[in-house]
Amino acid sequence: MMHADRYTIKAMVLTAGLSAAAFAQYANTNSPLAINLGGIAEWGTEIAFFDMFRMFRGWENHGAADGITPMEQLDEYGWPTYVNAGQELTMGWGNCPIGNKYPSGRYLLTWEGEGTFSARNGCSFVETDLANRRIVISVDSTVAWWGIRLNTTNPSNYAKNMRCYLPGFWDEATYRLKPQYTDDIPWHPNYLDNLRRFKAFRFMDLLGTNGSPVIEWEDFKPSTYYNQGGANHNKYQHCYSPLMCIRLSNHLRRLGMHPASGIRRLRSLLCRTAARQS
Repeated sequence: MMHADRYTIKAMVLTAGLSAAAFAQYANTNSPLAINLGGIAEWGTEIAFFDMFRMFRGWENHGAADGITPMEQLDEYGWPTYVNAGQELTMGWGNCPIGNKYPSGRYLLTWEGEGTFSARNGCSFVETDLANRRIVISVDSTVAWWGIRLNTTNPSNYAKNMRCYLPGFWDEATYRLKPQYTDDIPWHPNYLDNLRRFKAFRFMDLLGTNGSPVIEWEDFKPSTYYNQGGANHNKYQHCYSPLMCIRLSNHLRRLGMHPASGIRRLRSLLCRTAARQS
């Protein structure tokens, strides 16, 4: 199947690769610092997104001996299309061993389609409204991990496009994201603020370059995949979408920064694809 992100990237990649001379003076122009951005992991030391689903691990099948959810059970974006009798499909979040990092508080779970859910371990459902497809989850960060179990789903209209917003990012009156936040710019403000001191960004670890199975565009994780981490038990072990890297670079510019981004491999794939199709 044709990878939809390919065409969006063609329109964005030249902007992300422009030299310093092409831009005016930015807040970090004189910074001597560069950073190789780490991969996204639910057990890591930073919260990159305010939507926890983008960082959750893969769907774990606790009804199977190996705990793996079969690939044929997932759609092209990683959402389970059905749940077999006896299966326990769980999406989880674990604390970093060096200390509690995810905040305690009220999280908002939303989705499209039809499904029923239950709470696992360090959380509980305090408000459930299946008609409006939302659940408020109370999370205790002193517990080692917490998770959401998908109990049932309708194969003709399966639960998908799930979001799990952190406390403080959604409005308790409307059950929607607060106006200053959008799913199109999903990065946590603290994550963005931590990047302000750096001038150059390398995406090697974020894209999972070392040992990557990526050869063609179709091998890249789509930006619309359910998570952007190197989660276990899913098709894309190699982490981040390249389109998300470019969006991050461009958004940092809008914040007054000038990220000189290392995306040579991405441009190389573009050239190879264009040559093959010409």
